[in-house]
Amino acid sequence: MTIDYKQPSTKKVKATSAHRTRTPSSPPRLRGKFRIIMLGALVGLAAVFTILMLKSTPSHSAGPVSAQLSLPGTSAAPRTKTANLSAQSVTAAPSVSTAASVATATVAEEVTSTASATFLPTLTTFPWQRITVKDGDSLSLIFERLGLSAAQLHRVMNLEHWKHAFHRLLPGEEIDVIIESDTAQLQALRYQPNHTSILLVTHTPEGFRSKLIEKEIETRLAFADVTINHSLFLDGQAAGLSDSLIMQTADIFAWDIDFVLDIRVGDRYRLLYEEHYINGEYVGSGDVLVTEFDTRNQHYQAVRHIDTNGRKRYYTPEGASLRKAFIRTPVDFTRISSQFNPNRKHPILHDTVRPHRGVDYAAPTGTPIRAAGDGKVIKKAYTDGYGHHIILEHGRKYTTLYAHMSRFADGLKKGSTVRQSQTIGYVGASGLATGPHLHYEFRVDGVHHDPLTVALPTAEPIPADQKTTFVATADTLLQQLTQFQNTQLAHAEIEADTIELVGPPPPPASAITTAQASSS
Repeated sequence: MTIDYKQPSTKKVKATSAHRTRTPSSPPRLRGKFRIIMLGALVGLAAVFTILMLKSTPSHSAGPVSAQLSLPGTSAAPRTKTANLSAQSVTAAPSVSTAASVATATVAEEVTSTASATFLPTLTTFPWQRITVKDGDSLSLIFERLGLSAAQLHRVMNLEHWKHAFHRLLPGEEIDVIIESDTAQLQALRYQPNHTSILLVTHTPEGFRSKLIEKEIETRLAFADVTINHSLFLDGQAAGLSDSLIMQTADIFAWDIDFVLDIRVGDRYRLLYEEHYINGEYVGSGDVLVTEFDTRNQHYQAVRHIDTNGRKRYYTPEGASLRKAFIRTPVDFTRISSQFNPNRKHPILHDTVRPHRGVDYAAPTGTPIRAAGDGKVIKKAYTDGYGHHIILEHGRKYTTLYAHMSRFADGLKKGSTVRQSQTIGYVGASGLATGPHLHYEFRVDGVHHDPLTVALPTAEPIPADQKTTFVATADTLLQQLTQFQNTQLAHAEIEADTIELVGPPPPPASAITTAQASSS
């Protein structure tokens, strides 16, 4: 059997780019050891790098890796930019102005939701500052002290609610503000012009906005019974009445009672009135609802009525108006220095008989003089006798004269119309006068009448279409007034009986010691 045997080919193969034959530069055993060493070094470096990265990176339970970047000009905690390494996107934190707007919006919402409570939130990012108004302060001076610009002042003062609620700052009042210190931007302002309102100004991207928040007021009925021993005011205050309520009472009966000349010791007045409370705290008195006054054997009653136009008037329980077309005395005076007297001898011209056709009311120079009724100025002049004087025409039948003024009220001229109780001038001693006083004349169809005794025309009664409702309301209020009075009398009787049962208090120890010493 024959076996064919082929010798391996010795043909050389040309190397390509995919497979290249190299001539080794070192033995194969050395090359393997070098590779092992290099691989170990790379693993070690990788481990060190990983440890360093873990130490420098904040711990997160999930989500992208974050790096805190400090922004220039910030004193609070640094704002952040978040880098999402997987998505390669960057989200910036809210800017200062945006954050301020958000904080201000939160303030506005909280004030609105707590309008019945005093509001002064504490915000960590934008804290409130409380400014107490000093003597002589104005909003302009306060803004200047706070570093706020004149442009911001102008915009705030031109807000609609600010114009209506703000009159003038008084010492001791408080204004709360939030200011962004970096930009000197006013973010919020809070001002309470009275017990019942809060004015809130906020800054938004569109500019300043204002809101007037009205607090919820609780109205309660209260009763007072005053006997006059000294004066209307002193005894009213002793009974716990506010000056406002005493003045209301005087104004209600001013057409029938002269509170300087007619009041006597023992006169008495009673009233049922409103008291206002906010969150259970007394904040002031309201209107007199019904009142009675007894003087010189005369009994007067008055009941409040608010008409369809919102105007407040007082009427008798039958619906007749208490208001007269003229007030009896057009000035707050200290005394009557000269009465109506057709046969009087003049105090300066002595033996000359010159009728005194009016009443002289002595009062300090500068005391306001009021128009006795609605009318028109038909004369405003100066003469040697009357000095500075004004004559008012009240329809075709009545005229009144006011003389010896120190000066006229601003804006008055011949032809001007005036309202009842409007100030038309000020007390003086111009013309033929011995001292400061108002000379007042009242004429009916050109004939002089004594202003103290002339029958004054009454105003219109309550409208016929409102009379039935008014009379029913008046009856209810008068019954309540009587109930309050009876309750107070019953309490007074119980207190008197208790004092009588207990007996007089024991004398002090010093008195007993003195009595024993004298007896021994």
